[in-house]
Amino acid sequence: MVPACRTDGEELSLPKFALEREDVEGFLHEWRGFPEAFRDGFTRREPREHFFRSVVGQCSPLERKSIAPMALEVEGGNVRGMQRWVEPNKGT
Repeated sequence: MVPACRTDGEELSLPKFALEREDVEGFLHEWRGFPEAFRDGFTRREPREHFFRSVVGQCSPLERKSIAPMALEVEGGNVRGMQRWVEPNKGT
């Protein structure tokens, strides 16, 4: 999946591989369950929602995966809230 131009001729090149449709079937279903494994780690709804939205943002086709573009991309995203969730102790 890495372009050949990034691996050809390099001392520590990445091995090339072929990914088939069968290799990723069921991935999306399994991925949807990933955030649920962390549900009990959040005592409040807001931080849990920020976490869920950040996971969705990380999987989006956005070029930049910083908080502001992700918050604007996902449904219900809140830039300020997600920034505070990522950096809860900033400014204290």
